[in-house]
Amino acid sequence: MIHNASDNHLPDKSRPIYFKSHYKVNISPRFSGQDIDRSKIFYSERISDHLFKHKYQLNEKIIDQRTLGFEQPLNEVLATNIFSFNWFRSDFVFFNETYASPLSLSNMGKYTYQLVASRKDVYTIRFSSNRKGNFLKGNLTIDKKDHAIKHISIHHDKRIKILGSFRYEYKTSLEKWMPIDYFLQMKPGKGGKRFAVFSGLIDLGLLQKKSSLSDEKTRSLTASIRYFDHQKRPNQAQGQDYHISLTDSTDTKNFKKISKLNYTDEEEKLIRDFDSVNLSEKVKNNIYRVTRVNDGFLPVNLWNIDLKTLIKVNNFEGLRLGFGGQTNSRLSKRFRLGGYTAYGTKDENIKFGINTQFKVDKDKNTWLKLNYTDDVREVGNTSYLTDERVYSLFEPRLVNIIFFYKERSTAIRLQSRLLPRLMSDFRISYDQIETTSDYRFLLNNRSIAYYNLNKYQTSLRWMPNNKYLLANQKVNEVNKRSPFLSLQLTQAFGGDVGIDDFSFTKINFKVNYIKNWYSGAKTDVLLESNLALGDVPLTHAYHAFPNNPVKGKLIERFSVAGVKSFETMFFNEFFSTRLAFLHFKHQLRPFHISDAIQPELVFISRHSIGDFKDRENHQGVDFSTMDKGFNEVGLELNKIYAGYGLSFAYRYGAYHLPDLKDNLSFKFTFYFNI
Repeated sequence: MIHNASDNHLPDKSRPIYFKSHYKVNISPRFSGQDIDRSKIFYSERISDHLFKHKYQLNEKIIDQRTLGFEQPLNEVLATNIFSFNWFRSDFVFFNETYASPLSLSNMGKYTYQLVASRKDVYTIRFSSNRKGNFLKGNLTIDKKDHAIKHISIHHDKRIKILGSFRYEYKTSLEKWMPIDYFLQMKPGKGGKRFAVFSGLIDLGLLQKKSSLSDEKTRSLTASIRYFDHQKRPNQAQGQDYHISLTDSTDTKNFKKISKLNYTDEEEKLIRDFDSVNLSEKVKNNIYRVTRVNDGFLPVNLWNIDLKTLIKVNNFEGLRLGFGGQTNSRLSKRFRLGGYTAYGTKDENIKFGINTQFKVDKDKNTWLKLNYTDDVREVGNTSYLTDERVYSLFEPRLVNIIFFYKERSTAIRLQSRLLPRLMSDFRISYDQIETTSDYRFLLNNRSIAYYNLNKYQTSLRWMPNNKYLLANQKVNEVNKRSPFLSLQLTQAFGGDVGIDDFSFTKINFKVNYIKNWYSGAKTDVLLESNLALGDVPLTHAYHAFPNNPVKGKLIERFSVAGVKSFETMFFNEFFSTRLAFLHFKHQLRPFHISDAIQPELVFISRHSIGDFKDRENHQGVDFSTMDKGFNEVGLELNKIYAGYGLSFAYRYGAYHLPDLKDNLSFKFTFYFNI
């Protein structure tokens, strides 16, 4: 019965279905019979048009929305996946956390099904799973005639308590069973962890094992969607590129015009007082900060402080102290002005950068950027223009880097989202390069320590399974699913004819695949390939991200382990003009020792191979190539306490060293979620 149910619910290939929805979410303290402080309540609702295509494609056009205490829409609220629409996919989502759907063919071997009742028109089937992880329990009500799903009830009582009800009706005009209302309630469950929603905007409190209903520190959440006006005739969701988009202008009168909207008594009371509820500026500022800190920015009035510029440590600059940032949307949504400055206590030099940005296309989120920097760069480090900005309290490899060059760069960039899932970045720069060591580039019988480059770069990042929201001239991620593919092309020419008259081409490609298992385990695979052609100076060649300090004793090399680095490969040991490497990680389900201690065991395997053309043209630096292949195996025990863990790695194969201790790595790890 369940195997055939999807045919009664999913649209035919050439016949999309259109409908409307009214979505509500209410988060409030779990008080009983008391007046509730409205500053502790979160309430939001929206009305949308939907387009449902064959199998899995669902687009949403928000035609109106409102959030208690806010005049403008909150993108983090609109982008949160409260719950999935389609139960026949393998993954079903509750507040951005994935669970195994019991109606997916691929998951049926993970569940047991039991017929518990057979009435005149329907069967009742109970489903459950003995597996640990994100599996659900509940009942299915199935129509005897069509073998279609009429009702799904679910419950989940672990880290989060989830109760859900999902009802379907047969629509004669469509000849399909369509959802008519979804209801979800979430309460604190087991685990002793905090559970925050909407990118951390709302904290449901500490999830205690024994939680009293009168506990003022906990909150409960209810969310519901009512679907109506199912039809074949197109609506506003037709033709949009993004998974979810918001109309440029919304009219709250729509909530009064549509007669099919249902409210509870509590919701009606809230709505009557809607305009009188004003959150304090302190609350609004805190919410605004939360949305930016995850990217490494701290908003202060009109300025976003760049936390990545404040303090760093490396072997060349010593302690690097700085300050930087950029203007934010409170000043302008179409213009930004930014910059930074930094000072190294060891090299005793000041570095700085200035930039300005103009938004030239709001629909494609296209920015024109101009910048000038005077700073140092790591030799052999290749970064992609379209890589996501990542902020970490520790930048692991940076502490141990010893080989830098100076760069003064003037650049113009055009950054655009050509398609919702395709990012592009085009950059033209004039770079003045100066070595900081004895390294010299031998070219045409000249030993070069200073040279200029005219550089042209094109970078693309494709995320075929991601989903996005377009609202308020911003793009927010709704659903992030691998693979992630990046391609970057670089063409460089020497800046002065007769002095640095050379050119080179670089081609970089990488693919990252991440699988989150329902059990709580995680597999992460990264494959990257790099090729450089022409007269390539060592500064712009490749390394495989080594992270082993050049020191004799194992304990002296104790430092921070990296995320995608080779822990047993010494700095400056290998460079390449042709390079490929593979990182494989598999994390087991976290061990639940206590509410505060839940370490994660990770098995790691890393491999790299490379070669260097015209190696004799690079003087003053002694390095090797990896034409025989470099291999290491590792083990990490992360999040032992307060985000800290331990890392172990062993070097084997063709580049195994005679002294055993030189093949070993022992470091600490640090993972912290803001």
